[in-house]
Amino acid sequence: MKLAQVTVINPPSSIFNTWLFADFFATLFSRILLFAISIAGLYFFVRLLMSGYSFMSSLGDESRIRNVQKEVTNSLFGLLIVVASYFLMQIIEKILGLSIL
Repeated sequence: MKLAQVTVINPPSSIFNTWLFADFFATLFSRILLFAISIAGLYFFVRLLMSGYSFMSSLGDESRIRNVQKEVTNSLFGLLIVVASYFLMQIIEKILGLSIL
């Protein structure tokens, strides 16, 4: 029996046949956004640990303490921006009727 005569093998499916073009980008964007949120949370946690270590090893030096406070503040703002983008995408999803997230 030759390979061309085998009838039980299904042809490979394409992602573009099952999804609409807009749904493809919405699904891709939602996956990227959820990945970014988890990476941002992990990055914030690591920066918080590093800032805590820097704070403990600053030995009371005012300039190093200010730098640590700036690091914590900047990482917190970054985390808030990423989480706010998630909620903004949910609002856009409701307004436009798309299935993004």
